Amino acid sequence: MNHYEVLGVEATISAAELRSAYLRLARRYHPDFQHGQQESRSSAADSDLRMRQINAAWQVLGSTKDRAAYDQRLRIEAAAISSANSSANSSHRSSSGGAVQAAGAVGPTGPRIEQPSTEFTPYWEHDEDDDDSWRYEPDEINPETVPHKSLLAAPAVTFALGVALLAASAPTGIRALFAGGLICMLCSIFFFGAAPVVAMFKGQIAEERSRRSRSSSLPK
Repeated sequence: MNHYEVLGVEATISAAELRSAYLRLARRYHPDFQHGQQESRSSAADSDLRMRQINAAWQVLGSTKDRAAYDQRLRIEAAAISSANSSANSSHRSSSGGAVQAAGAVGPTGPRIEQPSTEFTPYWEHDEDDDDSWRYEPDEINPETVPHKSLLAAPAVTFALGVALLAASAPTGIRALFAGGLICMLCSIFFFGAAPVVAMFKGQIAEERSRRSRSSSLPK
């Protein structure tokens, strides 16, 4: 029981009516008011427990601040219980509906469950999507889009030459070797960036040539 149920009142009761309910119950169950009455030990213990519950309820509900916090907690608990019950009912209806649909019919003792047939034949005996051998085939390279071999080798050659010239200029101090090494290093950077640019332009030219070839082959 919550504190309102212990005092036998509704949660919407006013503070004055709540105090009156508490005093009425306190006079009934307080040991001082029962002094001299003949009662069994079990009845006295029940009265003592009841009085403890009444005092605990009044300690919370008698304070405006504590009562507001207690009411908020009751609303949260009620909303949680309502949500849990709603989810349980929804799950029960879903499972019941699924059982009826799976059964196909309802017998005299409940749903009749029919097992699906084990004789299943795929529509396509061989599916083209199952063939993944293309993953292991080498990529085809269009020779029209590949830069010349000299351009592909130029970055490495000029870089190696530049390193050699710079290394040779260090002990000799010849400025011409040093300058030639720097020029080769700059050329290697240029060729390194020029190779993909040339490949891109050659690819565009090959694509345009292929498009014109397909257009000319179409019937007019």
